[in-house]
Amino acid sequence: MVQSRLDKAQSLHPHIVTRLDPLPEPQPHCFFDVIYELPASVFVDPNQLSNLPSFQRHWVFGETDLEVPLEHVKETRGSVVIVRQKPTDIEHELDLPIHLRYQRPSDNDSFRDIKISAPRVGWTCPLQQQHPDDHGNVISISNNLPPIPEIAMIPSHHMDPNMYTFHPLEDNGTILKLQVPVGNTQDANMVQWGTALCVLACTSWIGWSVWRSIQKRRRYEAKGKRRKSE
Repeated sequence: MVQSRLDKAQSLHPHIVTRLDPLPEPQPHCFFDVIYELPASVFVDPNQLSNLPSFQRHWVFGETDLEVPLEHVKETRGSVVIVRQKPTDIEHELDLPIHLRYQRPSDNDSFRDIKISAPRVGWTCPLQQQHPDDHGNVISISNNLPPIPEIAMIPSHHMDPNMYTFHPLEDNGTILKLQVPVGNTQDANMVQWGTALCVLACTSWIGWSVWRSIQKRRRYEAKGKRRKSE
């Protein structure tokens, strides 16, 4: 059984934790894949994943810009993350760190709901025994992703449903729910005035510090001249 849950769900950097209990039996000539379909409201950092031992073999497709708010994302469908593990090296628990995008301000709401489907988990296997090509090489399945046509963000050249198939494991069909805080448009004037006052205060402090430094230097130079005249 595959079970998924959210960890640190109240923060802007929650985690999707997927647990396998019991571990699936290894399948010969297959790879174990975990497929996350993320809405545009959340994203992963590919560089962060590359530094995690559990994600040494992974792909990220779709929206990967880490800075843009939700209203400016180019890929409105979100992103897809595929994590591949060897049959003999499957982990009991997989922890995917995700991050929330800034949302468009609202007139009434303080929070906005985000729904994330639990990841698909299963085996990607060849439909038949692999034979050497004209050069004596066997095509490796390691670069072929699970053929799931309904996930349009997986590039078609990475999938070959005529040669490979995906065998999903049973899961509990969980929908993971998050709440992301949003700004209130009624606070816009207060934010603008507050920002202007902060800028003015900082500018004044810098000006005062520069003036004080100049005055101190002038006094120091004046003392030096008096000593020389004596």
